[in-house]
Parts: sequence; C-alpha cells; structure tokens
Amino acid sequence: GRSSKSFYDQGRFKTITDSLKEGDFVMIQFAINDSASSNAERYAPVCGNADNPTSGSYEWYMTQFIKDTMAKGATPILVTTVIGMKAYSGGKFVNSYNNYCDACKKLASKYNIPCIDLNSIMVDHYNSVGYDTAKSYHLMGVVSGSTDGTHFCEKGADIVAGLVSGAVKKQGIKGLALYVK
Repeated sequence: GRSSKSFYDQGRFKTITDSLKEGDFVMIQFAINDSASSNAERYAPVCGNADNPTSGSYEWYMTQFIKDTMAKGATPILVTTVIGMKAYSGGKFVNSYNNYCDACKKLASKYNIPCIDLNSIMVDHYNSVGYDTAKSYHLMGVVSGSTDGTHFCEKGADIVAGLVSGAVKKQGIKGLALYVK
C-alpha cells in the first residue's frame, strides 16, 4: 500500500540501501499508489521531466532510488506498473497508468539502466489468455465475493514473476539474465 513517496518518506528505501552491496540488483516499481490524488501521504504526481524533476514528483522519488542504488554499486532495474482487471476495455486489455509508465521508461533511458515494461508485457499476456484466465490471477477470481482486481493470488503472482523473469532473460540483463532458466 505504499507509493514512491511514502516508501521514501517512511525510510523504507534507506533500509534497503543500507544493506546493498556492489553487484546487487534492485527492481523498482511504483505507480498505482502514487496516482492516489486523494491521499496526500501517497500522492506523487508525474511532473513530466526526467532531467530536472520537481520535488515531490514520481520522477523525483524514483531518481532518489536510482541514485541511492547506484551509489552502492548496485544495479537498479525499473519496472513499469502491473495492470489490473480495470484495464479491460472494449473487449480487450489495454495499457494503464501510461503517464507513470512513460516517466519510468524516460528515467531508465536517462540513467542508461534496464527497464522492464511489465505493463505492456501483461497487456499482451492477458489478451493472449483471455479475460476469465486473467481474472483467475487476481483475488476477485479466487476469493468468493471479492472485487479486488488489483492484487494477485498465488497463481497470479507466479505468472507475473514468470513474465518479469522472462523479460530479464530476453533483455539479457548483464549479471542477472544468466540465472534465469
């Protein structure tokens, strides 16, 4: 339930960087909770500027995570946000949180670090398996009465982890891809 803002403000990323060592990898993914404009503790709007991000913006917090990770000799890997069942429109799944995903990709490009476009990978996968199977990946598909189409059940978490590891291998992320079977 944290955003880039609350994760940073509450010192949770510092806990991670305090234990990082050279050669480590850190996958960084935020966006859904950042977009909660009605929740001041979480809200980190996109400012649209990866080169000089506005303080308090999604890009600003992500820049802190990137720089703190790199300062430890570790490799940050940015990951665009997941999609949920609300991304189903007009009989197909579509990308969501596009402004955050675009900002994530621009930051990866600026810092010349890997970016896994999980949002697009999931759209393709969900469209290939269909609505009912995609629904079975989420709590709403396995918990009676649940309307939670955002969070994953164990099956869904395994599928998404497989999509991420597949992207690591496909991109040939140096030092990490060789561990993906």
